[in-house]
Amino acid sequence: MEAGVLQSMRVLGFTPYEARAYHTLVKYGEMTARELSSLSGIPYSKT
Repeated sequence: MEAGVLQSMRVLGFTPYEARAYHTLVKYGEMTARELSSLSGIPYSKT
């Protein structure tokens, strides 16, 4: 994800994991928590 997008989302109150999850879901659409974890790099326990 571009640093500018992440920074903008942080200003809006998103945590880094939330921003990465949101970006991944917008980019790829509906998916399971396991798929989200794999594609976004977020630990599965945090999804």
